[in-house]
Amino acid sequence: MTAPARDPELMGKSRFQVRAGEILMALSAAAIGSFATASIMLPNGLTFGGITGISRIIQNYTGWNYSLTYYALSMVVMAIVWAGLGFKEVRKIILMSIAYPTFMLLFEMSGIAYQSDDKFLAAVFCGVVMGVSNGLTFKAGFSSGGTDSLAKVIKYKQLPHKSINDLTFMINTLIVIISAVVLGVDVALYAVLTIYISMRLGEAVMYGLSTQLVELDIIPGDPEALTQYITEELGRGVSSV
Repeated sequence: MTAPARDPELMGKSRFQVRAGEILMALSAAAIGSFATASIMLPNGLTFGGITGISRIIQNYTGWNYSLTYYALSMVVMAIVWAGLGFKEVRKIILMSIAYPTFMLLFEMSGIAYQSDDKFLAAVFCGVVMGVSNGLTFKAGFSSGGTDSLAKVIKYKQLPHKSINDLTFMINTLIVIISAVVLGVDVALYAVLTIYISMRLGEAVMYGLSTQLVELDIIPGDPEALTQYITEELGRGVSSV
């Protein structure tokens, strides 16, 4: 769970204004990420990890509309998260799970596309745009509702000794390997490049280029009270697992 800093007194903004700003940032992230997927990745025959990559594999075999396939998979992930972790976790992914495929469908229908004869250049461009989208999503305190959500369910239900990052990495690695078989090794290698760039750019958007991060692990007796104190009283962000 990622909880952004929400100090009602911060910069003179009310709690409503802060939340509205977060939602607007998340919607902007959805639009940017959808452009990367529908207008850069698909026209250039590329792929990615997560639900994006799974949808690409399904589309290759069935010819189904990509955005609708993505939307259906997002609903499946939401159902799994709801069944495994409860509605509280669903609230963190529901906005992006609906907004992302909606924007993708709009971009597909608009015909807006960036096509390049150089797949390397297209993969780099796609990674940069996706990185900006991912960074804004997490900075706003939301989740994309992809493989990270599935990893969280697996961790709490089956593999509590594994970290969410490790499980997410394993799931995405499996998706890239399957992509190599279905779409070709070259496409899978470009996906690795795109994923790496998106990760680095996402971190830069969230934390800046020169900010030094300090991670502090706390095992609290009352996690909800501690989270509320850190986010509302101290005006800082907190992640809990």
